[in-house]
Amino acid sequence: MSHALLETWRRRRRRALTEAVYNAVGGVSGAIARTAERLYTQLSPEQPAVARDLLLMLITPGEGAQDTRRPALRTELAATTHGDAALVLERLARARLVTLDDDTVHLVHEALITGWPRLRMWIETGREVLRAHRRLTNTAGEWAEHSRDDGVLYRGVRLAEWDDRDTGQLNDLEHEFLQGVVWSVAFAPDGRLVATSGNAATTRRWRTTDSSPPAVLHGFGASVENTNFLAGNRFGSSHDDGTVSRLWRAVAGGW
Repeated sequence: MSHALLETWRRRRRRALTEAVYNAVGGVSGAIARTAERLYTQLSPEQPAVARDLLLMLITPGEGAQDTRRPALRTELAATTHGDAALVLERLARARLVTLDDDTVHLVHEALITGWPRLRMWIETGREVLRAHRRLTNTAGEWAEHSRDDGVLYRGVRLAEWDDRDTGQLNDLEHEFLQGVVWSVAFAPDGRLVATSGNAATTRRWRTTDSSPPAVLHGFGASVENTNFLAGNRFGSSHDDGTVSRLWRAVAGGW
């Protein structure tokens, strides 16, 4: 409402604020859009891309529903943007386009989403990527909450959709989540051991008889595609291009 009143004041006739002027500025939606566009055109050459990234991080694109505001931690915004992120965020706050609540950032009003043509264009042209990023953010958070359980990691189509996408806007946790993807799972013949391998360039082995943390086996420079329990109480893994293989003894009582 403050945006609408300010725009109405700027267009007032003498000292009178009239309904006609209020309607002429487009009400709340039109006023916020004018404020946003005015600020955007005043940014330095490097800052518009930063502003775009920040604002899109504060939106959840609808899937058969309206696009909505999304609160985000300042640390998340700092990790997924670049350049003058802190300065641009302050300018957005001073223009009353975002609110800063302790460590959390919010869009001031959903009228910014519906009323500012430039933001609408950004959302529409990147809608599928935005949806995929929001799903990734939520799933990576769930993965962290469950002690990085491999069962939460992406597989199949969901993993493949990130093969050719720009990951420059992902935060550290999201990068780690994609790097932790499991390519192979193997069970020992006696059922007492289970092993996984994948993008993290490691192989992990668990005992199924207790809740102890997995043993992490290193020795690879890239993804580990194949994992198998072999004859003679051995365990093997190989690099994704088949050029490097490792063998270990598989011992259920210890590593």
